[in-house]
Amino acid sequence: MTEPGSYVERHGRACEVFGRVVPGVEPARVFASLERCWRALGTFAFDAVGDLWARPQLSRRDRAVDGMRAVRAAFAKIGARAAERGSR
Repeated sequence: MTEPGSYVERHGRACEVFGRVVPGVEPARVFASLERCWRALGTFAFDAVGDLWARPQLSRRDRAVDGMRAVRAAFAKIGARAAERGSR
């Protein structure tokens, strides 16, 4: 049995969500595609967005806004790192 809030539990919820969001495509394929294209950011996006969408206490609008905030923050961090490397 997994602990509440464990990675395995969050990933399972994300798989359930992506199974509904992308019908006809196995969630494992979506995860692998995001991982291949975006590496760690892709796996984070899959699990974080899936976990947010699985929370019944949030409205659909709140889940969408929070998901966009999470992805935007991750991209901002990547952009800052790229700019830092470019200034060296």
